[in-house]
Amino acid sequence: MMRTRTVDVFPQCPGRNNEVQCETTIKVVDKSEEEDEEGVVTVREKERFSNELTIVFTTGRVATLK
Repeated sequence: MMRTRTVDVFPQCPGRNNEVQCETTIKVVDKSEEEDEEGVVTVREKERFSNELTIVFTTGRVATLK
């Protein structure tokens, strides 16, 4: 799901209220490996969902927060 909206990122700076942000939900996989004393390798994967926020500033700069 993707949501896009115009936000006032710098309320203290007049005329700079047209930055655009896009918020998405992403799937992240955490992977870990363990080896026991017999040499057996156990691989564990854990899936989780996280949010990612991308902001496009009027200057052309893009910032992504994960």
